[in-house]
Amino acid sequence: MSFPVIIAHGALGYWDEVIFVAVAIVFLVMMVNSWIRSRDELPEEATTAASQPQPSQPRRASEGHFELE
Repeated sequence: MSFPVIIAHGALGYWDEVIFVAVAIVFLVMMVNSWIRSRDELPEEATTAASQPQPSQPRRASEGHFELE
């Protein structure tokens, strides 16, 4: 029984399939790892806002410019 080449078509025959699937698996593992690690971290806005002291009085914007919040 012959196994047809489905995903990758190249000069390596069945090894093209193995390489292609291995790269896809490595990519998915890296993406899942990144997703799991990012779930445990605080957003950047929360960490930078907590570490910076808040000004006691708001600064006045000069004419023609607006303050960014």
